[in-house]
Amino acid sequence: MHRIDVYKEVTGANADILSGSSLDPFPSDGFARVYAASTVNTATISVEPSAHPNPTGTGTQFVTKAANAEIRSYNPHWETPVRGGEKVAISIAGTTGTTGVWIS
Repeated sequence: MHRIDVYKEVTGANADILSGSSLDPFPSDGFARVYAASTVNTATISVEPSAHPNPTGTGTQFVTKAANAEIRSYNPHWETPVRGGEKVAISIAGTTGTTGVWIS
């Protein structure tokens, strides 16, 4: 099994953080973890998987307020098995400050 990491940093709302990345769609079956951190405590993240109705963390959650460099030292906001070819929409909203999202 191979691992693909995608890191994106945004300063405003983004309706599809994975758009145009190597995980759009997921290239093969595997396991996805989504981490997020923001410079403010009002940013939110939502994950809408197409094939898994009840993964851990589905829906909208507040993003952890922390330095983006610490992003993977916290629990993931969302984790679930994914299927190859699956499209997962990860959205950032709220007053975002600078928000970093790491998907692996």
